Amino acid sequence: MKKRMRSTRSAIWNGGAALITAVGIVCAYPAWANTWTTPDGATVGGLPVDASADINNIFGTTYIVTLSNLEANPTSVAQNLSGLSITFQNTVVPIAPFYQGDAVTVGANGTATPNPGAIYGESGPWSMTNNKSFTAAIVSASSAGYSIIGPPGPDGTYSNANGSIAGNGPHNPFLSSLTWSFELIPVTGDIGPITGVNFSFLGGNGAIAGIDPPGPDAAAVPGPIAGAGLPGLILASGGLLALVRRRRRRTV
Repeated sequence: MKKRMRSTRSAIWNGGAALITAVGIVCAYPAWANTWTTPDGATVGGLPVDASADINNIFGTTYIVTLSNLEANPTSVAQNLSGLSITFQNTVVPIAPFYQGDAVTVGANGTATPNPGAIYGESGPWSMTNNKSFTAAIVSASSAGYSIIGPPGPDGTYSNANGSIAGNGPHNPFLSSLTWSFELIPVTGDIGPITGVNFSFLGGNGAIAGIDPPGPDAAAVPGPIAGAGLPGLILASGGLLALVRRRRRRTV
């Protein structure tokens, strides 16, 4: 009985040591995030545009990007965000895209009908490519529909919308939000920092260069796994100790 108890106790503590080591390794890789925006006063076809891309790097090669159209109550579909390009310092190959987004349909009278979770998966109305020099990850709408529209007006409707938005069959539905995640494979060396972000709109013939916020290229933030690892480690350690004590009482 004592030999069995020693064997069980050894297995428990070995498992605990492995858990602590795994959490330590995960926490060793910091995450960072920053936001790129269109410059103040940016226009497409004489109409104002305003967009942002929140870029999160998780443990080196995983990127999670949230695209937002900030131009509220737009007039034309030309103001809708239709693509984003992220350029890196070194040669990279983007793989494993995943898309998640909410949709909205705008009626002929400007009423908005939301459809949460309309996009969820590895493929859909948006697709990922790379540039010819393999230094950029590019995502764009694959058709006239599902471009990213800004929020409605204060009354919850798109009262300014013309016929390119309100009740327009080919352009509806729109996306009200889009999160795009992907992995990067560095061809030589490391990935390097982001050197540029370009926004594309349906009404533009070219991309609009984004502005990196002032200060460091990236602000360090806790990674989601590392953040969850400490409470999990505490709970797991407590559970291991409780199990050892319970087995000890049974053998007394």
